[in-house]
Amino acid sequence: MVIPIKERICHCLYNVSKNLPTDSDKNGKADSIPEVNLASKFEYSPLFYTAKDGGLVFAAPNKGATTSKNTKYTRTELREMLRKGNGRIKTQGVNKNNWVFGSIHSSGQRKAGAVDGSLEATVAVNRVSTTGDIKKVGRVIIGQIHAIKDEPIRLYYRKLPGNEKGAIYFAHEINGGDDIWTNMVGIR
Repeated sequence: MVIPIKERICHCLYNVSKNLPTDSDKNGKADSIPEVNLASKFEYSPLFYTAKDGGLVFAAPNKGATTSKNTKYTRTELREMLRKGNGRIKTQGVNKNNWVFGSIHSSGQRKAGAVDGSLEATVAVNRVSTTGDIKKVGRVIIGQIHAIKDEPIRLYYRKLPGNEKGAIYFAHEINGGDDIWTNMVGIR
């Protein structure tokens, strides 16, 4: 993923936390970098750094620390944190740190940090894995939205060996049901 450096330097980086596929404190979980450290221009090359062209580089090896016991995949990611460094506000649940959909009851909207919204990004996937677990080869989740018990959307890019351009597709996770997969460009 590439984010222009001017966006990285601005206040918006104070509004995110970061996960890395490393476990420096040996607690069995991926390391999380608080938003205040990111605002101070934190880098951890080769997994997270500013490239010569000014883009923000994310890398995640196929093997490494994961963010939860329910995932088999490593990640190097940013997460929006509306709490802006206020550690008294939890990171999960309906609270002042998180967005909610406008379809939620008005009591939930009042508890939330924001209602509805949009996110725009310019993304370039410059390299994908070519070996290892066949389910992971060439596959990158380039964005996702978490809800309380599911993920309404996960946006993927996948380029298998031999593919010229790859594919973009998304999954809509149904709480308690099977994912619905939709191809956008190419076929997954």
